[in-house]
Amino acid sequence: MSVEIRMYGDLAEESALDRIVVEAETGTTVGRILAQVKGAGKLLFTGDGELSPEINVLLNGRSVRGLQGLATPVGDGDRVHILRAFGGG
Repeated sequence: MSVEIRMYGDLAEESALDRIVVEAETGTTVGRILAQVKGAGKLLFTGDGELSPEINVLLNGRSVRGLQGLATPVGDGDRVHILRAFGGG
């Protein structure tokens, strides 16, 4: 199955990727998909392998933190968007 990954802003610049399509087996999770992104480790994860609180990962427009986190399953044609958390007021 194919899963599209999009990175935005400085993450796209630092990883030298803004859009890639990865092939994955059925039952693959968001965490496994992110592990396929070159250089993702230092950009996306904390030292203990958890998703950095400074990073937002959306699966088809929904935050994975509100789903099953990195264990959220992905399906064929899904889109994963990765961007830095931001705030304002």
